[in-house]
Amino acid sequence: MRRHQLGLPAGSHMGNGADWADTARRLGYWVDSTPRVGDVICFQRGQYGSDPFYGHVGIVESVASDGSITTSECGAAYNGQPFSRTFTAEQAKQLQSSTTRKDIPLKDEKLEAVAKEVFLSIPPDVRTGVFIDVFTPCDWHHAAQCMVDYAGILDDPREPFNLVCDMPVICTTAVTEKTVVSDVRPLVGLPDDAYDDIVAGEMDYVVVRSATDGPVYVEGIRPDDVEQAYDEYLDEMIDIMAGSGRDVLQDALEAAYWLAYRLSELTQRHLVLERSRTWKLAE
Repeated sequence: MRRHQLGLPAGSHMGNGADWADTARRLGYWVDSTPRVGDVICFQRGQYGSDPFYGHVGIVESVASDGSITTSECGAAYNGQPFSRTFTAEQAKQLQSSTTRKDIPLKDEKLEAVAKEVFLSIPPDVRTGVFIDVFTPCDWHHAAQCMVDYAGILDDPREPFNLVCDMPVICTTAVTEKTVVSDVRPLVGLPDDAYDDIVAGEMDYVVVRSATDGPVYVEGIRPDDVEQAYDEYLDEMIDIMAGSGRDVLQDALEAAYWLAYRLSELTQRHLVLERSRTWKLAE
């Protein structure tokens, strides 16, 4: 309830309090030991007075300059009454926190390297465009729509290249005549054969304007929160299972892939980089 009040809803299928951190990782939430306002704090079984069987969760209400945190909590082990307490910075480090916020700056050299390599791969005569790239430890999945000079919309003009990635990463690159904006985030919970579908689906949501506005996403298609993503998945599964034939299993698998991807998109923090560029019409 408190997360909804803060505008940071979480899923309804997280398990017991002690299970939250592991479940959050599987669903694509960002989990670490750096508490931030609005984060869910996960208490292990018996930790700091939590239930010895179920564990416990709380919400970070504030973070002081000395690293101490104040939480809001409620639970059966505490007579069902809401309460607040403060943990020192050292105690807070022993807890795991998860967040669905996307506005937290993310500094990650691996993701920066991906954005840089994609930026360097784009030919200088590309006027505007969108490039969707998924890099896995074994492969490169990609698609693009771009305008070269004034010749119109073309497919991906880049030479094949492979990055050394020890985790799946998706990079969406929006190109205009003046800037290149890269949005990079890790992907979790997807099998190897899902990435081509993810790339193709992302391109379906992209429009490339012929003016200098550059590329834009179609609004109103993506789910706005985790609960909506689950609801749309369940609705789609009901429709799929009402059908018949050999495509039912494949459609169900693809629906599951998309749910995993949408959860990653909704809950992972993004690394967003913007670079200036100089574009000239070829002589």
